[in-house]
Amino acid sequence: MMQTYQQISQFLMTHEGIEGLLTIDKRPRPMSNQSAMSCADTYIQSFGFMPLNHQWKTLDTQQAKSLLTSLLYQSLAYQIQMMPFKTAQHIANMFIALFDNKSATYLTNGQILENGRVAWNAITHSTMDLALVIIDPIDIGIICFEDED
Repeated sequence: MMQTYQQISQFLMTHEGIEGLLTIDKRPRPMSNQSAMSCADTYIQSFGFMPLNHQWKTLDTQQAKSLLTSLLYQSLAYQIQMMPFKTAQHIANMFIALFDNKSATYLTNGQILENGRVAWNAITHSTMDLALVIIDPIDIGIICFEDED
């Protein structure tokens, strides 16, 4: 059972079914008076990603779990299954549990529509990208998938 960031990261970075590029990170949050969206922008720039300013979409915990499960389950470009749904759901729940769910802010640059298509504001130079950034008072983290069609 994966319970630590290192276990989750190692599983995802070595999983042969992952399509496209994956960025996963969790680190202490720098102390600042920045808004969550400004904090997310500063953070993603450390990966060479482009800031969204105030175009981030805020999610609740359940929406964040659902989005992350979908990102882990199927590739962005062609909806190729990358792992069993239950495994994706488990990893999504474990990653989100690494943060203080009572005070966390969940931000994304897009959404997966009911027809499986992706709508997003680009943060990378890839054809498609979708990220979940989680910010709590102590830590900040990201899972971002990039894909090409």
